[in-house]
Amino acid sequence: MRDALRQRLLAEASLHARTHPADLGLALAEGMSTVRRRIIRAWVVAAVVSVALMAAFVAAVFAAPDDEGGPGPVTLQSITVTASSQLLRPDTKLDLTARGTYSNDETKELVDGLTWTSDKPEVAAVSPIGEVTAATAGTVVITAMHSDVKGMLNLTVTDGPGLLTGLRIKPDQTTVSLGGTTQLIAEGTFSDNSIGNRNEPAIWESRNPGIATVDGLGMVTGMNPGVATISATEGTIQATAAITVTDPGTPNPTVVPNGCVVDPATLRVKHTQTQPLTAFITATDGTRVPPTTVKWSSTDSKIANVNTSGSVTGTGPGSTRITALCVDANGKEWQATASVTVEPVARSIIIGPAGPHRLTPQQSIQLAATVTFSDGSTSTKAAVSWNASSSPPLVVIVSRSGVVTGVRNGRANVTASLDGATSNPITVDVAITFPDEGEIG
Repeated sequence: MRDALRQRLLAEASLHARTHPADLGLALAEGMSTVRRRIIRAWVVAAVVSVALMAAFVAAVFAAPDDEGGPGPVTLQSITVTASSQLLRPDTKLDLTARGTYSNDETKELVDGLTWTSDKPEVAAVSPIGEVTAATAGTVVITAMHSDVKGMLNLTVTDGPGLLTGLRIKPDQTTVSLGGTTQLIAEGTFSDNSIGNRNEPAIWESRNPGIATVDGLGMVTGMNPGVATISATEGTIQATAAITVTDPGTPNPTVVPNGCVVDPATLRVKHTQTQPLTAFITATDGTRVPPTTVKWSSTDSKIANVNTSGSVTGTGPGSTRITALCVDANGKEWQATASVTVEPVARSIIIGPAGPHRLTPQQSIQLAATVTFSDGSTSTKAAVSWNASSSPPLVVIVSRSGVVTGVRNGRANVTASLDGATSNPITVDVAITFPDEGEIG
C-alpha cells in the first residue's frame, strides 16, 4: 500500500510539473535560497568558533606555568661593585657599594644578605658591611656575593711616591650631641690619583673651640650648642667640615643661610691640568646646600682659569685666588674664595748614568733623574716613580730613591715617570758571571 501511494504521489507531482512549470521554478529558487542561508550560517558559526579557540589558545600560552610549575620569579642576575677610587695607600679606609641587576632589568643597591670577601686580606681586608682597610702594597680582588651571584672589584694598594694635591674631610658635615664625640677622617688625593688617610700628618684645628674641640687625630668633642668649623691642614692644602653641636633640652633655632664656602679651600693643580671646585651655601645649623646660582672668577687668569662649573685649569706656575659669588634661595649674595697653587708639569725626564750596567745578585747601582718642567725649570729632586720591567720577572728591584739592586739572572729596563712623562730606559744585566769577566765574586 505504501508503494502504491508513493507511486501515485510521484505521478501527480510529475504531471503538475509538466502542466505548471512556473511553480517548479519557484520551488527550485526557494530551495537554493534555503541552501545558501544554511551555508552562510555554518560559515559564520565556524568563524566564531575559530576566533574563540584562538583566543583560548593565546590565553593559555600566557597563563601557562613555567617548568617549575608557577610564574617565573624575578632573580638577581649580576652584581656591580664600585668605589670612589681603586688606588689606595696603606691605612686607608674605603666604602664599597654593590648594585644588583635583576631579570626584569631593574637595579638597586644591595645591603642585606651580602657577603664580602678579600682574596688577599694581608693586602686589604673588607668588613661585613663593605668597608675596605688597606694594609700593605699589592693588588687585591674584593668580592661581593648574594644568592650565589658574585661581583668583583680590583684594588691596588701603593706606597710609592706621590705629591699630595687635595684634602677632604669625611663627613664634611655632621651632628654631635653636647658632650659627645665623633671621628673625622682627612682623606688626601695624590698626583698618581691614589687616596690616603692623612689624619696623622694633618694639623687639626677648631675655629670655634667653645662649641667643639678637635684633637690631633680628628676626634671632635661637642662643648656647647652651635656650629663649629673644623679644619685639617697639610702644607698649603686645607679642608673644612661643619660640626653642629646639639643639646636635647634646647629647642632647635630657626635655620637661615649665613654664608658661602668653596670646597676645597686650598687647591694644588698641575700646569695644563684641571681640578674641580664646588661652592655651597652654609646655614646656621651647619648644613650646606648648592647655591641657586654661582659665578666663578679668577684673580689671575695667567695662573689659573675657572669655567662656569667651577673647574680650575692651571695656565702658568704660581698662586692665585678663585672667587665664587653665590646666591641663596632668598636671592641674597654671598662670596667665598679658594687659594689655588699651580705647579709646573713634567715635560721630559732623563735618567743616568747611561747603561747598560752589569750587576751581580745583591749588587746595587744608584740612578738619578733630571726632570724638565713646563716652565723650563729642571730638578734632580723631583718625586719620580721608578719602574723596572724584565723577563723573567724581578730581575732587579728599584727603591724610591732610584737605587737598583740585582735579584736574579736576566735583563731589566729601568725607567722613571712623572705627570705622564716617561724617561729613557736604562738596561741592567744581572748575572753571577759574565762571558768576558769570569766569575764575579
